[in-house]
Amino acid sequence: MGKLRGFNYSLIILSAFGVIACNQPDSTSSAAVSKVSASGAVSSGLATPTPLPSTTSATMAFQVITRADPSGSFNNIAVPVSGGIVAKAQRLFNLDGSQISTLDIPTWYKEAGVFLTSTRTSPGLPSNINSDTACAYFDSFNGDNNIESSGYYTIDGYNPTAAPTGTDIDQCAGTVAAEQNKLGAYIQLDRLFMNSTDKLEVIVKMKPIDEPNVAPTAASCVVGGFFDAGNCSNLYFTVSMRTAPYASTKPFYVLFPSAKALDLLSDSVLLPININQGITTISIDRVKGGSVIYGITVVRIN
Repeated sequence: MGKLRGFNYSLIILSAFGVIACNQPDSTSSAAVSKVSASGAVSSGLATPTPLPSTTSATMAFQVITRADPSGSFNNIAVPVSGGIVAKAQRLFNLDGSQISTLDIPTWYKEAGVFLTSTRTSPGLPSNINSDTACAYFDSFNGDNNIESSGYYTIDGYNPTAAPTGTDIDQCAGTVAAEQNKLGAYIQLDRLFMNSTDKLEVIVKMKPIDEPNVAPTAASCVVGGFFDAGNCSNLYFTVSMRTAPYASTKPFYVLFPSAKALDLLSDSVLLPININQGITTISIDRVKGGSVIYGITVVRIN
């Protein structure tokens, strides 16, 4: 697949089959993963030495739709005045967009969450008008300069397109630990109900808010002989594998740097969780910049 150039992409879908650039954020993952079956036989080998009866699930894939209403996985929760709160998913969805019934929720799924916070660069209460927005929230506001108002999870950033006069600012530009370590989404799994050989295909649907600020040079991106998009990009999200939500880790995968960061984007993300039985959590983490996260699809591969 050719490299993405410029900043004309509005959705990035990352999968084991490559990076696909689309124009509509509403595209459901059922279309994106039409080659993946959500059903199939589950092998009997378990991660634990002692086999447990009926511990595997026929549901081999699910979606977490990061929207706070009945069409999404979350219930609406107000952003706290100070600090932050984890909103946990209440519903899961099949690849075709239909809701998974309580009885059919995968045994290997434990929980999913997003972090809501009002920690921001402007003083006062989060009013969600003009440029004075919360940092991370379910965006259903028309006047906040962000690119969505349909209730999806939004991490605020600087949007010069919405505010050509320069009045919009990145409300998540602070240094509070909760902001730096928790902004984003996570999915936690129960490894007792998975095979020791399982891998995960993770498909993330996101739209960046921030436009690339400068054209980097090789000297600005390569430090100590290693390329690091964080040195030359104002937009940087990662996929990480953790032992628990918010546990310390090193990024496994750069989700997207800015399109001008030497045009480097990886082609796929297939998470080899079988390398460590202690890995229970997959997270989408903000390093810097703003984006809207529309959903995360997890496909369990035996």
